[in-house]
Amino acid sequence: MSRGLGAHKHAAERGAVIGIAEGPVVEREGRYFGAALNLTARLAARAACDEILCTAEVARACGQVDGVDPVCRMHLEPDTAPARLPFGDTTYYFCSLACARTFAQAPENYQANS
Repeated sequence: MSRGLGAHKHAAERGAVIGIAEGPVVEREGRYFGAALNLTARLAARAACDEILCTAEVARACGQVDGVDPVCRMHLEPDTAPARLPFGDTTYYFCSLACARTFAQAPENYQANS
């Protein structure tokens, strides 16, 4: 089985957008065809700026994650998160120092997202 990875053709105009699906593909003369590639293009087209969308099958294959960055909503593992901030009775985990900084400037904007 091959995996498809697609990026929207206008990604440079609106930031990175990525779709990920899994399934068979066919290669002919250096070009690839298949339902998985069509699906990756559809996922990428629906993704917001700097967002990665994947199918439920791909998400299951990646395994369960325990945390969500309250700023960007990225799923992450608390044990390996690049940043963490205790606030009130909760410790928040972040994918980057930039997200932690954004949270620290206005935590009340993100508490409902956690």
